[in-house]
Amino acid sequence: MTIFYGMNFCRKVVQPFRAMATNAQFKFLEMPNGNKIAFEKVEGSSNLPTVMFVPGFMSGKDGDKPKHLREYCINRNYTFIRYDPTCIGESLGDWKSLEFQDWVENAGTILENSGSEKNIVIGSSMGGWISLCLASQEKYKDRIQSLILIAPALNFLRPFYAEIVRKLPEEARDILDRGEIYQIKDEYGVKPLKKSFAENSANFEIDLDKTISVSCPVKILHGVADDTVPYKNSLGIMERLETEEVEVIYRKEAGHRFVEEESLMMIESSLEHFIHKE
Repeated sequence: MTIFYGMNFCRKVVQPFRAMATNAQFKFLEMPNGNKIAFEKVEGSSNLPTVMFVPGFMSGKDGDKPKHLREYCINRNYTFIRYDPTCIGESLGDWKSLEFQDWVENAGTILENSGSEKNIVIGSSMGGWISLCLASQEKYKDRIQSLILIAPALNFLRPFYAEIVRKLPEEARDILDRGEIYQIKDEYGVKPLKKSFAENSANFEIDLDKTISVSCPVKILHGVADDTVPYKNSLGIMERLETEEVEVIYRKEAGHRFVEEESLMMIESSLEHFIHKE
């Protein structure tokens, strides 16, 4: 296992990438429950692994990182997949029935139906948690060649919910206890809050007291200035992963979103390593 500390790891490895945008062609994949997931698959070389992006909480295919990676992959002829989870972006659904399980199943269904035999899965924040869930399942192990986890937010939903509810007025807590949805506002906009969504995520929590059954190579990228997910959490993940091919790479200046130019270069460098790994 290797740990890199610092902020200049990939300064000279991959130059900043700036490509002209091309028109996106979105399709819809029907889930077993009838929901339709909006996704885009940009076709590249069939001789190279497919790159798939798993978004973070309340995010989807149009976030800064997947849009950047899309253009980067187009420029290098890599096949790339991005998507909107149920109830996010162009993927329809009903928040009243939505559970965390749906988002895990979204990622698995996209991987199974649109991925190739060899896939590099990039999971950001909550997407890192979902990516580890997939890579630890026998159903997907052989399809995931490697993982890139960006500020992985494992098991965060129940503590996140509890912290928010603690600050809410009694009226709001009563609404949630009745199983209804309560809208909260933060710096990023309005988000629906639902008690069962948080509580039922316990079924997918990864036990960090045990070995995480992931056998593929993993790179974990994390900003030391992350005020959402403590960067030292990534050390705990590394220690529990079954695979010995693990690198934890820190950028001192980076925050949780990991979208600064140098952070994007670090993602690119990690991707290049796995794309050409024999």
